[in-house]
Amino acid sequence: MSSPPSSSAPSTSTAATPAFVIHDAVNARCRPIPVNPRGGLYLVLTSADVVVQDFCVQVCGFHYFTFLAIVGHTLPYVWVGNSATQCPGSCAYSFVVPPFAAGLRKAERPLNVDVGVGGMVSVVAHELAEMASNPLVNAWYAGEDPISPTEIADLCEGIFAALPLSWQCCVFDML
Repeated sequence: MSSPPSSSAPSTSTAATPAFVIHDAVNARCRPIPVNPRGGLYLVLTSADVVVQDFCVQVCGFHYFTFLAIVGHTLPYVWVGNSATQCPGSCAYSFVVPPFAAGLRKAERPLNVDVGVGGMVSVVAHELAEMASNPLVNAWYAGEDPISPTEIADLCEGIFAALPLSWQCCVFDML
C-alpha cells in the first residue's frame, strides 16, 4: 500500500503510526483504499529515511490491527521498514554480512539489486505468515512461555534461501 499524498506520516514514527496512515488512506478524498474488515490485509511500507520506534533495535516489521477509535474498523495490517541505510546487517541480513559475521558467509544478491527492498520482501513474507495464523495477535503461538510467545514465522527466523526459478524470461526469489 502506498500512502496517499495527503498522508500525515511523520519522518519519525511510533508503533502506532501505521494505523494513522491506514486511517488517512481509507478516508482519502481522492481514491480511498477499500475497507474490508473480514478479508482485507493492509501493508504499510516505509522508505529508508523514515525512523520508526524500535526499528532495527527490536523489530524489522510487525503485524497488528487498527482500533475502532482511530480508523472506524478493526483492520489487520503489516508494517515493514526499509533498512537500507539504518540496519541492513540486521533487517536485510541475507543481503548484507554484518561485521560480526565477516568471513563466515557471503551476502546473497537481491534480484532487484536493492538491499533495503530485498530485506523488506523477506520481512513481509515473515509477517504475512504470522498474520495468517494470528491476525489479531491473540491466536496461535508456539512454546510454553506466555511472557515471550513465539509466532509461526519466528520458528524459522533467519533462515532464508534464495532459490532462483526461471520461467520464460523471468527470475524469482522464493521465500
